Amino acid sequence: SLLQKVLAKQQAPQHPLSEGGYAVRQPDGICCWVEFVDDGNALCLWADGTDSIVPAEEVVAQTALPGPATFGGSFEAARTHAFMNGQLLVAAVHGAGGKNSRSEHLQVLALASEEVASLVDGNAIFWRGSAAELRPPHLQQLAPQGAPSLAMVLPLAVDAMRVLSSSQCQSAEEVVANFIQALEEHDEHQKIREARMVSETALLRMDQDEEYAASLA
Repeated sequence: SLLQKVLAKQQAPQHPLSEGGYAVRQPDGICCWVEFVDDGNALCLWADGTDSIVPAEEVVAQTALPGPATFGGSFEAARTHAFMNGQLLVAAVHGAGGKNSRSEHLQVLALASEEVASLVDGNAIFWRGSAAELRPPHLQQLAPQGAPSLAMVLPLAVDAMRVLSSSQCQSAEEVVANFIQALEEHDEHQKIREARMVSETALLRMDQDEEYAASLA
């Protein structure tokens, strides 16, 4: 009877993803966000923005998804570290609290891409944090349209920066394209900075030579 089916459903063990969560689909290992599980089926959001229903036994709950190695400190500390090491800074800003939006889930899925993680690691400093952790001027620069936002940052000094790009919702392909473009701009900036330093060193040496020659006159 219908009552027996309802009772049986209530007594059945609850699926770990019945109320949503990040997961990995077996056996291909693709990451997804599960909206809910019902009657043995899971509604999944994929990194490309599409939804589909898959058997619940195919998705395994994850407490966290993989991603680039995250800097352990404040945004200001990450910016200083990136500047001192001559590296690009990638900043992922998420909402200050409450239920995460579809855009935030897509950002997490994009960053979980092996292609993104392998590209960012070793080539940039990666910082991830809440909008509430940022000072208002930094939040305006990194997330001009609000959180979530993924920003490519060029550190100009320990306390100065230029945001090369920022986007609320990106696929892994867009993240890679924006990162490569930012990396090229960073490399060009470093070349100009090094050339300026060489020029300044040469001018200083010329001044010292002139002073030495004058002292001998």
